[in-house]
Amino acid sequence: MLNNKCNNIRMFGIVFSLLLLVSCIDKSKENGLPVKPSVPVDVTATINWASNREVAVNSPDGGYKVYYSLRSPVTLNDSVVDVPYDTVLKKTPTTSNVKIVLSGRYFFAVQAYSSLNPPSGSESKLSSEFYLDIQ
Repeated sequence: MLNNKCNNIRMFGIVFSLLLLVSCIDKSKENGLPVKPSVPVDVTATINWASNREVAVNSPDGGYKVYYSLRSPVTLNDSVVDVPYDTVLKKTPTTSNVKIVLSGRYFFAVQAYSSLNPPSGSESKLSSEFYLDIQ
């Protein structure tokens, strides 16, 4: 029993050390230069993704949502751009422009949605995350 407690303490010490190391790395210098704070920018990032082949996503009341954030992981509570079905083109676009106002590393994820299964509709899981460095 005592040996098990010692292992738990050692494991806690390792985890704590790793957390401390990660914390120190995040606040350290990159390439010998201080980490730059976010500064105002006026950038439009164009995001593209592969089309979802489901008919309901590519029909009226279907579309995509592009979620983005300065932190990872991206969640459904982050900023979002809606990309609905285009009735003129008769398809759902797979490109979106996202207005960026602060520099930094932006994380993005895309979600498909449709009006299938009313009243709340149907949404896919968020895509794999990807990021852009905006300077």
